[in-house]
Formats: sequence, structure tokens, C-alpha cells
Amino acid sequence: MERTPPVAPPPPVSPPEEEPKLELPPGTWSEEEVRVALQSVQPLVRSCLEDASVRHPGPQTVRLRFTLEARGERGHFQDSEVVESTLQDPFVLACLLDTFADTQFSAPPGKAPLTLTHPFHFRPGKRGAP
Repeated sequence: MERTPPVAPPPPVSPPEEEPKLELPPGTWSEEEVRVALQSVQPLVRSCLEDASVRHPGPQTVRLRFTLEARGERGHFQDSEVVESTLQDPFVLACLLDTFADTQFSAPPGKAPLTLTHPFHFRPGKRGAP
């Protein structure tokens, strides 16, 4: 009788990364309104970071501070700045800042400006990042 070698169990599946919890001051923008703004900029942020992955392999994180500002029914990112970054590539950081300066999104009229700091994570080969 022929014995088959035991099969190793598959590696554990890591839990999906959770989106950072937004801590918003009461009476300002809602979580959903902020999420809409962040989703509007995600494809361009991803593009900047994917371009960087050729020169800078491995996971990367960039924390940006920006102000959400509503003008009529259009929202804009204002005063964007890099707070912290694992990338020390001025071209990539400029790409990210230009992305924020150029992106508009649907915004609730009459909201006061809101300044946030938010991390953007990139892991090469992982769909859905940052």
C-alpha cells in the first residue's frame, strides 16, 4: 500500500486591511462626505504610487494633510502637504500634491472647511491599494 505524504495546510489568510477610522469634529463633514472626497482622488493617487513602484519596490505609505473645501456643490482639496512618507522621491510627492490640487468632487454646499491628515498605503501587486 502506497502512502501519500501529508499535505501542508495552506498559509493563514491575513485579514483585509481596514480603512483608517476617520475622526471628525462634530457638526462638520460626515464620514460619507469625506469618503466621497477620498474616493475621488484614489485613482490618481494609485497612479502616482504605481509609477513610483518601479523605482521604489515594496510597500509605501504617504501621509498627507489637506483641507476639504466646498464651493457651491463642488468640493476641492486645498493646502495639501506631505506630512510623512516612506518615499523620498520628489517627483512622486509632487505628483500626489498635483493630484490633490486638480481633483474635484461632489460636496455638500455650505460646509465649513475641514483639515484632515490621512495615510495612503501602497503595496505593489495588490488590487485596491492605496
